[in-house]
Parts: sequence; C-alpha cells; structure tokens
Amino acid sequence: MVADTVVEKKPDAKSVEKTASNAPPQYVTKEMLLGEVVAKHPKAAFVMLQYGLHCIGCHVSYYETIEQGCLGHGMPPHVMEEMLEDVNAFIAEEEAEQKLPVADGK
Repeated sequence: MVADTVVEKKPDAKSVEKTASNAPPQYVTKEMLLGEVVAKHPKAAFVMLQYGLHCIGCHVSYYETIEQGCLGHGMPPHVMEEMLEDVNAFIAEEEAEQKLPVADGK
C-alpha cells in the first residue's frame, strides 16, 4: 500500500509579487475596448505607444479590444500582459498623485 503524499509547492518570486494584497488595481483589462481605455485614461495611451500599440488612435479602436489590437499587430501574449501591468501601475500612480494634498505655501 502506498501512502498518499502531499507536496506543498513554495511560491516563486513572481507569484509573491502579484498577490492580491500588493497588486496594483486593475483599471484596464485585455477585454476592454481600446477607445474606452483612452477615453477614461488618456495619458495611459503613452504607455501603450511605448509598447508599439499604435492603433489607439485608429478608427477601429472603438470596436477592438486591447487583446485584439495586440494580437492583430503581432504582440506576443506575455508582452501584452506586461504592457497591461505597466498601464495599470501608471494609472494607479496618477490616481495616488491626484489624492495628495496641495501645498499651500505656508
């Protein structure tokens, strides 16, 4: 008779980095329309442009998801995920800066 063995896998560094407690909020997902993202977060377009996603100003952007745009232009899925992480981190940083109190010079 063979005893059942439970093997507990230790999390790697990447999975620890992306736990729910310290992951940036998901303002943007791959299912969102490109036009919708740019309308809500116009400055996020600069991050997408840095990744080569130039279709943000295209007339199709109002009907195409981020995933469709990325894959249609040959962006590998892992690069798309990296871009989304950067876009969300950028938006989170902007949100945090807006919540900071303005110095009144006193």
